[in-house]
Amino acid sequence: LDVAAISLVLLAFGCAGFIGNFVGAFLAERDPKLAIIGGSALMATSMAGLVLFGASPWLAGLALTVWGMAFAALPVGFQAWMVTDVPDRPELGGGLLTAAFQVAIATGAVAGGLLVDRFGVLSAAVYCGTAAVIGLCLVLGMRRHRAARDAACYAA
Repeated sequence: LDVAAISLVLLAFGCAGFIGNFVGAFLAERDPKLAIIGGSALMATSMAGLVLFGASPWLAGLALTVWGMAFAALPVGFQAWMVTDVPDRPELGGGLLTAAFQVAIATGAVAGGLLVDRFGVLSAAVYCGTAAVIGLCLVLGMRRHRAARDAACYAA
């Protein structure tokens, strides 16, 4: 991509991220985990699209734009989930969430850099998509576990 195209993709990424905040809030109002599930699924899909169709500049730009929207929904969902689960200590929850984000960013940067050095640029997209799928599975599993636990509590 030339400089103008990169600028356009970054602009689209940012605009999509702005929209993703509102989409995340819409989903989080119903259930905070929905924003995380939706964002993770969309992120994994966009990374699969980037790996499969990244040779096309337009499709790569579209995949990155979708990724921007998906990624922006995640912090909204995580923050809403934290406030819902720890309503009496939002500062503690916010601090833990910030620390978790920082560790995740550092770990992702190191792992992504090592992957790119060893296997090439597309390995970072594969890593991102795989991490999104793993996160999606974890949240879905937690959601099912909590639903089963709540049903057992109400039955007793």
